[in-house]
Amino acid sequence: MSHSVQKGVKHACVIAAEATYYEGYGQYIKELSIKSGQSVTYVSVPMSNTGDYRDTATRFKAAGCDAIYTWVGFGSIGNFYRRVRESGSKALVYGLVQTDDPGILKAAGKPSEGVVFARFKMGSQEFQDKYFKIFREQPTRPAIPAYDGVKLLLRLVEKVGTDADALKKETTLVKDAPATNGTLTYSSNGERLGEEIELMEIKNGTAVQITEF
Repeated sequence: MSHSVQKGVKHACVIAAEATYYEGYGQYIKELSIKSGQSVTYVSVPMSNTGDYRDTATRFKAAGCDAIYTWVGFGSIGNFYRRVRESGSKALVYGLVQTDDPGILKAAGKPSEGVVFARFKMGSQEFQDKYFKIFREQPTRPAIPAYDGVKLLLRLVEKVGTDADALKKETTLVKDAPATNGTLTYSSNGERLGEEIELMEIKNGTAVQITEF
């Protein structure tokens, strides 16, 4: 599917599970779409690992969605991709960061083709090589922020000691520090910023990076 479709989205559809994490992102996408001048169909569904989603997919097809944003459970999102294509919808589908997980791709089957998703980069090549040498497998997503976080914590402990309040204050002062993935910057409330992301698309059952979008 041509990525130029994304630039001409007129009607966005959003599905979000009834859980804080998923609803938060679903509402955020809804607000952004409205600000962009798009009409929006928003559907909230129960959090489930066995959701069928046939009714929602049919509703989205009838609404004429140009783009579908999916925020449902990891265990059932593959079913949703499948139902969207079974409904006859040609909408551009945006998935979760775990879209290339083998379980999701197996559940979705061929309908996963063309699904677009963003994910955090898997760290520098040097980090990936060292990780593979030790564990004989590629690093998983949690390994990267854990590695960066521990290295930062050790530096801060050496600087201000182990007092929790002092460490918290010092963390918020960290700006653009080099990291395995991007840089380390912390907001005033302790949120990490600065990680690099890459845009991916499922092609022939594999995630490939999109260079133009």
